[in-house]
Amino acid sequence: MSQGSTEAADEYRARSAQNWEEAAGSWEQKREYTRKTFHPLTEWLRAQVMLAPGKHVLELAAGPGDTAIELAPSIVPGGRYLATDRAEGLVAAATRSAMAAGLSDVIESRLVDA
Repeated sequence: MSQGSTEAADEYRARSAQNWEEAAGSWEQKREYTRKTFHPLTEWLRAQVMLAPGKHVLELAAGPGDTAIELAPSIVPGGRYLATDRAEGLVAAATRSAMAAGLSDVIESRLVDA
């Protein structure tokens, strides 16, 4: 890979991270719309991943934590749900969501650039 390609990739990653950071507030504000829109996908995931008490879940690009809030009760007791995102604003939103839902002992939100 040439140096130019590496620089272009780094520039893209930085621009993408900034775009997601700027969008974080909108995702949280439009939470009900996105939950409704993605509900079929969330239900499909629930059926496919065979969640059960004690299971551990890793979600990449979890956004404001809506999927985590929906699925985490299925792994209680004893389960852990790690919701990751690359935007600090979305990680903070996911943390607030877990606290508001009473699931902060099950869901951990972490900043990860996957």
